[in-house]
Amino acid sequence: MHSSVRCIIMTAAALALLQAQPSSCFLVTPNAAHGLPRRLDHPGRYQRPGHREPAVTRVAARFVGDQRYSLDTVDNACPPSETKLLSRKDMIWLLAAGSAMLVAPASTHAECSCSPGGCSCAQESAKPVVVIGAAGGTGGETVRALLRRKNTPVVASTRRPVTLAIRDTLIAEGKGQKPLSKDTLLLQTKADEARVRRVIADAVKPETLPNALEGAGAVIYCAGTRPKVDVTTTPGTKPGGQTSDEQGTAQVRGASYYSRLADTEGASSSANADYAGLVNVAKECVRQGIPKLIIVSSICAKCQRSGSESEDGEQIDRGTASCDTCYAKQDAEKLVRNLYAGAPAGVTYTIVRPGLLSRGEVRGPSSVEFNQGISKSGIISRADLAEVLVGAATSDAAGGKSFEVYYSDTAQPIDMYASLQSCKGLGKSVKECFFGKGFDDSAPVSLDEVLKKPLQGSLFATGAEVQGTAYPEMFERLAKDSAEPFDLNSLASPSVL
Repeated sequence: MHSSVRCIIMTAAALALLQAQPSSCFLVTPNAAHGLPRRLDHPGRYQRPGHREPAVTRVAARFVGDQRYSLDTVDNACPPSETKLLSRKDMIWLLAAGSAMLVAPASTHAECSCSPGGCSCAQESAKPVVVIGAAGGTGGETVRALLRRKNTPVVASTRRPVTLAIRDTLIAEGKGQKPLSKDTLLLQTKADEARVRRVIADAVKPETLPNALEGAGAVIYCAGTRPKVDVTTTPGTKPGGQTSDEQGTAQVRGASYYSRLADTEGASSSANADYAGLVNVAKECVRQGIPKLIIVSSICAKCQRSGSESEDGEQIDRGTASCDTCYAKQDAEKLVRNLYAGAPAGVTYTIVRPGLLSRGEVRGPSSVEFNQGISKSGIISRADLAEVLVGAATSDAAGGKSFEVYYSDTAQPIDMYASLQSCKGLGKSVKECFFGKGFDDSAPVSLDEVLKKPLQGSLFATGAEVQGTAYPEMFERLAKDSAEPFDLNSLASPSVL
C-alpha cells in the first residue's frame, strides 16, 4: 500500500478510536510504516509462540477535561505511570507529525563492509540470502562468507536438521582440531548465531521450498549429488586396514579415509539434486520474483558433451569417472537459462563453474581467474569460491552470466592442442602460453625460475579470461549468456525424418 494512502487510513482510524473511546492504549513501533497502530485491548491476540515483538513505545491518550474515563481504567498493558494527558491540540500535532514521517522517504543509510572479494554496502533492512545445501563444505563456507558482511541476514537451508558449532568456543575448549559431524554448521563467533535462521527444505521436494525462500533477496544453490565411490585396490594390499573381496573391491572400515570418500555429504545419489533439485529451486525463484539465483555448477573438464563425435571416438580420456552427474548439471544449466528467458525484469541467474575444490584459505580475487568457454580448468579453494558466490549475490553485474573460476596459476587446458593453437593465434609465444609473460624467448627456462616468479597474465590464454582485484569489476567484464540458435538442419537428420 502506498505510504500516503496508509497515512490517511491510520489518521482516520486513530481519530475514530479516540472519538469512540478517548482513553485508548496503542502500540507504536519504531517504524510506523509497518501498519496501523495496534490496540492492546486483547494483548494475547497478537502473540505467537516463539515470536518476539519489536521494541515499542506505549502511549495512553485521554483528552484533558474528559471525565468519562479515568487513568485507572486504562488497559493493564499501559500502567498509569506510563500514561500522559494529551489535549486535542496536542493530538492534532501528533497526528500531523506521524503523517509526515510516513510520507517521508525511507532512510538510505547503509553500512559497508569489506572482505577479500571486495567491499559491499548493505541496507539496514536488507533481505536475507538463502543458502541451499548449507551443511556441505561449499555451503558452510558460503554461510560464513555472508556473515562477514554486516547487516546481511542468512537463511541456512538443509535437508536434515543441523546443529550449530562456534569455532571460537571450540578453540577455547581445546577442540578446534577435532572433526565435526556432517550435520554440523560451523560459525566463527557466538554473535553469528543470532543472524542465521535454519530451515529444513529439500530441493527435490518442491512443496518444501516456498516458505524457505519467501522474502529472499538472493538464493545461492550449493546442493549437489556426491555419488558413491567404489574403491579398488591392488590385489594383496590393504590400505587403511580394509579387507577386500575376490574381485578386489575394497570393503573399508567406517572410520577410514576411503569410507569418507564414499560418504554422501550432500544429497543422496537418488535425490538428483543436480537436475531436479536445481530446476525446482529455479522455478520457485522465478515464481516469487527473487532477484538473484546463484548456482554452483562444475567445469566438468572430462565430461563435456560433444556436439558431434569423430570417427576416431572421443579425444578426452575420461578415466574411470562417471559423467552422469556432470551431464545432469549441464542439462539443468540449459533448462535454467530457458526458464529465465521469460522471467520478469530484475530476476536473474548466475552460473558459477568451479574447478577442483580444495580446503585452502582465501587468496583473494587477485589470484582468481574467470573464463568463459570451458577451455581450461584448475583448482580453487571452497573459501575463495564462497567469496565469488557472495560477490555475485550482492552485485547486479553478474546477472545472466555463466563462467568458470579457478586460480590463475593452476590453469590447465582441457584440450592441449586446441589451447596452444588458440594461444598462438593471439600472437603469444609457446613459452608465454606455458609459463605466462616475462620470460626470455631466447633462453631456456628452469623450473626454479618458474616457481619463484609470480605469474603474469594467463596460462594458455584464449582471450576470454578475466582477471582483476575486485569481483564486482570482474563481473562487469564478463559477457552475458546468449541464446543458442536452433539448427534447422537437425530436422533433416535420419532420426527425425
